[in-house]
Amino acid sequence: MAFAKQGRVILVGAGPGDPELLTLKGRRWLGEADVVLYDFLIHPNLLALCRPDAELICVGKRKGLHVNHQTSINAQIVTHAVAGKTVVRLKGGDPFVFGRGGEELLAAKSAGIPVEVVPGVSSGWAVPAYAGIPLTFREVSRSVAMVSGSLSTGAAPEAHQLPIADTVVVFMAVSHLDDIVAAYVKNGHFTTQTPVAVIYRGTLAAQSTLISTLGNVAADVRQAELSSPSLLVIGEVVALAPQLNWISDLPLFGHRVVVLRAAHQSAELTEKLSHFGAEVVQLPVLKFEKKPELLNLISPQYLSDFSMIIFTSPNGVRHFMDHILSRGMDARGLIGKQIVAIGPKTAQTLRSYGISADFQPEHYHSEGIAEMLPVELSDQRILMPVAAGADGQLSSNLEKRGAQVTVLKTYETVMPDHLSFTLMPHDWIVFTSPSTATHFFQSVWDGQTPIRCVSIGKKTSAKIHDHWSESIFEAEFAGDDGVVAAIISQAGGH
Repeated sequence: MAFAKQGRVILVGAGPGDPELLTLKGRRWLGEADVVLYDFLIHPNLLALCRPDAELICVGKRKGLHVNHQTSINAQIVTHAVAGKTVVRLKGGDPFVFGRGGEELLAAKSAGIPVEVVPGVSSGWAVPAYAGIPLTFREVSRSVAMVSGSLSTGAAPEAHQLPIADTVVVFMAVSHLDDIVAAYVKNGHFTTQTPVAVIYRGTLAAQSTLISTLGNVAADVRQAELSSPSLLVIGEVVALAPQLNWISDLPLFGHRVVVLRAAHQSAELTEKLSHFGAEVVQLPVLKFEKKPELLNLISPQYLSDFSMIIFTSPNGVRHFMDHILSRGMDARGLIGKQIVAIGPKTAQTLRSYGISADFQPEHYHSEGIAEMLPVELSDQRILMPVAAGADGQLSSNLEKRGAQVTVLKTYETVMPDHLSFTLMPHDWIVFTSPSTATHFFQSVWDGQTPIRCVSIGKKTSAKIHDHWSESIFEAEFAGDDGVVAAIISQAGGH
């Protein structure tokens, strides 16, 4: 007897902005959700953790622009769950800290829907931490209060509605900053000389921290033109920020790097860039579609004709090997053949299928393969699984040496169906192949936003130059480490 799938709702806290502050449990539920209802300011890398077939719906609200009222969001949560779907409501920070998660949970429970809450890292303590401000410190602060700087009516809170503590963290404070300052000065708990900090877009590349006093902060914020989302911290602990500031010591803090790869292909590069303080955005501008009419040529008899197989990319390995496995074959079909991998990532992908490359060039490009192989190749029958439209220079070079080369176009790169992304001025854009350059300039760049182009190699740089006339920062050596080194060098880090 078949049972209907029961819907459920999971409220997941996404954290304050930095996507690496998502909890492990939150990551697991994102990978299992049928529907994800997410806020405006959710980092795009988190949405990349969702299933490819999940329905992603932006329902977030921000000041001055309401896509959905809370009653509408509650109704959508219930409707999808009643239909038997696993619904993740992905909320900035923690769902229960000024996130109205309690209202959404109550709506689901009232409809008889099972609910789970995955707490998130609240901006109330994470953002001050990224600014080097400890909310408690021995003999300085032993109590903390958190308060909204705006009432449900949109009005400023009265003096009696503001909490008293050694350290006060005020959410949504900018709109009513003058009123909040006046109220705290009036109640006498703080003075006009009490240190305060206003932290804009904490934990992200755009983070900036304004240190002032309670008496001067409103004027200073206006002069600096700070806006939401900003957090106000009031208390003597703010005076510790210059000593305890740590994030500005990271060489790439304040830099946003856009990597034109899917999440599963950019994990290592993302980790390395994040290690140096960069905010990394994964923006896949390529989608890979296999070419079944050519892949279907592969059979044990077909493979027996070749003495060498050259893999020039991890994607080429995946499409080739996945097809072999789907046809009931396995790695034994490659016995007796020399296997060449263009670089360490391609070799690593081969190892994931139980295959060790026999050769890998010192320089990770097609010219490196040509330099590595013997001058005389008349006894070699070579198979090259590649992408449609791949450069034919390597195959021509090998044929001139006497090799019989078969180029098997096993997949092609196409533009994703939906590609919507807003560039920030001076973003670093990492181009990892000529096709990423073509797709980026055709579909993402608006022709005006100033960007900084980073290329993984000469062929990619040449393609970028087809669209971009300004400087290109090219990695001096291939691979992720070359890209990271190029950015750090040009960003003025150490």
